[in-house]
Order: sequence, then structure tokens, then C-alpha cells
Amino acid sequence: MRPGKKLNIIVALGAAVLCMGIIGVTLLLVQERGDVARVTEELGQRDSELAQARSQLQQALNQPDPRLAALEQARQQLEGQNRQLSSHVQTLESERDELNSRVLALEQGRISLRTFLAGVDRRASSSAESAPASGDVSQEPSPGVGVPPDLSPDLSPELSREQAQDSPPGLDPAMAAENQSLKAQVSRLESEVSRLQEENRAAGTATGNTAAGSTATGSTAGGDTAALEARESELRALIASLEQQEAGLRAVIATLEDDRKALAVQANEMFPVCSGSMEPKITCLDTVVLLENFLPQDIEVGTVISFIPPPEEGEETAGAAPVLHRVADIKQEDGIYHYWPKGDAWAEPDGYWVPETSVVGYVIELMPGTRPENSALRDLVNRTRKTYADARDNMVAARSSYDEAAIANCGSVEAVASCQATEEGFSQVSGAYTQFTQAWNAYVSAVCEYDRAYFHGLHESEPKENQGVTPYTAPAQCNG
Repeated sequence: MRPGKKLNIIVALGAAVLCMGIIGVTLLLVQERGDVARVTEELGQRDSELAQARSQLQQALNQPDPRLAALEQARQQLEGQNRQLSSHVQTLESERDELNSRVLALEQGRISLRTFLAGVDRRASSSAESAPASGDVSQEPSPGVGVPPDLSPDLSPELSREQAQDSPPGLDPAMAAENQSLKAQVSRLESEVSRLQEENRAAGTATGNTAAGSTATGSTAGGDTAALEARESELRALIASLEQQEAGLRAVIATLEDDRKALAVQANEMFPVCSGSMEPKITCLDTVVLLENFLPQDIEVGTVISFIPPPEEGEETAGAAPVLHRVADIKQEDGIYHYWPKGDAWAEPDGYWVPETSVVGYVIELMPGTRPENSALRDLVNRTRKTYADARDNMVAARSSYDEAAIANCGSVEAVASCQATEEGFSQVSGAYTQFTQAWNAYVSAVCEYDRAYFHGLHESEPKENQGVTPYTAPAQCNG
């Protein structure tokens, strides 16, 4: 076969292989593009589902719990019943007091009646004892003793002719007049005794009836009082039962209120500053949503919290900006939770425990890319932070090289000033020192640049209205 023809065959085969490769790569690109479109569509669908779920959750949170309204209505009804029962108990107590007053009045009336009847009996017995015996006209009753004053006889009456004619014949007219007067007194006394005896019998009958009526009234009043006291005991027992039910309902309401507080989400937006400490997961281009009415036990290791850092020596906590870092460890002392924070971009933790009282909230939602106006500021902070980290690594490496050269040639770093090393050894130590000095100067410069960028990232990345920008003051080592 001629060389030219062989070359043509090789070229044709190469072209065929190249075409097949191009076709394969094109198919792979088409497939990858289809996968990207499908993933993008799925992400959009999930975002819409999340938005819909968030809307449903917000609607559910905004709707009041019907159980609370029912319990509040039941509590109001119970309070109304309690007031009615209290009013009824007061009315029953007033009725009981009135009945007690009536019973006391009846008892006093009975005592007064018995006293009156005793007086009547004494008057009747006194009248009977003071009446003169038959034929004894020499005894006269004293006026007003056992006889009413209006019935007392006149001791010097004027005798009429009829009375004088009834006197025995031959009797002295004065004696006859006296005799007639005594007879008239005896007759009046006998009539009075009869009348008093009738009154005594009538009074005895009335006393029996009154006593019976008083006893019956007292029994009735006593029965009413006992019934009222029994009813009062029942009402007090009912009130105690209702108070227990009210206490139980209040406990249920308190529990529901606690549950409602847990359901009523209190969340606020927070704008991360351009410090670079949470790069790359959380940046100053994003907005986060903090749950502020949180439970301390709900914060776990890995949760991103916003907290007020403890003041440094000579500083105050008032006006301190909150820090957004991730929880690396948790402890509990005296019933209070403490969290050990650390920035995602830092190699070391913050170095202090944060109590739950200093926690503003924890992140429940991340909204990336909502603040693109901070792009330049973020790039400046990240660039200077990387320069600072690289300069620090170079400085540490240069210091290690210098220490190794000093130890190898002089025995220790402290002995370099009086070292009797060879010219080659001295050259190694001097060169290592020069490299360390250059690395140190670069490190200080990187620190100053990063300090300035970090300051602006803290004070200019958050949206502030009508607030002046705090002027930057460079550290002393950066002024030179």
C-alpha cells in the first residue's frame, strides 16, 4: 500500500473517531442540560411547595384556637353562676337572721306573757286574802292593796236614806252608817274577787293557747332554720365544687395558653454583617429569620444563634451588636443553658460561654441573595481576610525557619545576640531573620487592611436609615 493512501486512511479513521467523540460529548451535554433543567424545575416546584406550606402555617397561626373561646365562655358562665350562688347564699343568710329574730321576739313575748300571768295570779291571791270573813265587819281592806285603785271604797261615804233604813233599829245613826259602808265594801270586794278569778281562768286558757302557739311557732321556726342551714351547707358544698372546677379550667386554660405561645411564632429578620465569619454558608448578601420566642432546650449543637457577646474589659454591653455564630457545644448550670459558639470560617471557637439570657434567637430560615448591594463590601472583606490568613501563615512559617536556624547554629533563639557561629551559619540565621522580618511586616499590613475592611463590613453592611456612619479609627500599630 502506498504511503499516501495509508495516510488518507489514517486521517479518515481519525476524523471518524473525532466525529464520534464530538457526537458523544454533544449527547452528554444535552443529557446534562436536561438534568440541569429537570433539577431546576424540581427546585422551583419545591420552592413553591415551601412557600405554600409557609402560607398555610401562617394562616393556621393567625387563626384563633376555638378551644380558648369555649373555655373562656365556660369560665365566664361559671363565674356568673358563682355570683348568683353567692347572692342566693346571702339572701338565705338574711332570711335565717330574720327567722332567728322572730324566734327571739316570740320567746320574749312568751316570757312577758308568763310574767303578766304571774302578776294576775298574785293580784287574785292578794284580793282573796284581803277579803273580810263573814260577820267580821271590823277589818277593812287597805286601799290599793290587791285591788285596783278605782275600786277602792270611800271611807267616809254619805249614807242615803235607804241605807239608813236597813240599819238595825235602836242603833246609833253613826254606827249604822258605818255598818252600811262596811257591807257595801264587802259586796264590792266579793264582786272584784269573782271578776279577778274569771280573768285568771280566762288568762290561764289564753296562756295555754299562747304557749302552744308559741311552741308550734318555735318548732316551725326551728325546722325552717334547720332546713335553711342544710340548704346553706349544700350550697357551700356546691360552691366549693364549682371553685374546684374553675381551678381545673384555669389550669387547662394556662396549659392552652402555653401551647398557644409555642404556636404563636415571634420571628424577625436579621441582616448578617460582612465579617466573613460564617462564610460561605451565611453571607452579608443574605437575610435570615430568627425565632425569638424560643425554648432554650430547642437549641442544639449545629444551630446558628444570634447573641449579645460578653463585654471585654472596660466595655459595656449596652449597644453591643449581636453576633451570628453556630453552636459547637452546650452545657447546663443551675437550670440555665449555656452555648459555646464558633464561626464557620474561624479555626477556633469564640472562647466564651453564652447564657440563654443573652441569646436573641436562632435561625429558622435563610433567604440567600436578598441584599446584592453588599457584593463589593463582601469581596473586600473576604479578600483582605484571605490576605491576612496567608500573611499570618507565612509569618508563622518564617518564624519557625528563623527559630530552627537559630537553634541549629547558636543553640537557642536567646543566644543569637552572642552567637559565635560560622560565617555560613551566621548567614543562615541572618537570612532567616530577614525573611521573618519581611513576613512580619506583610502580616502587620494585612492585619491593618483587614481591620479597616472588617470595620466597614460591620458598620456599612446593614440597612440603616437616617444614621451617620461611624468614622474608622485605625489601631496604633497601623498608623505608621
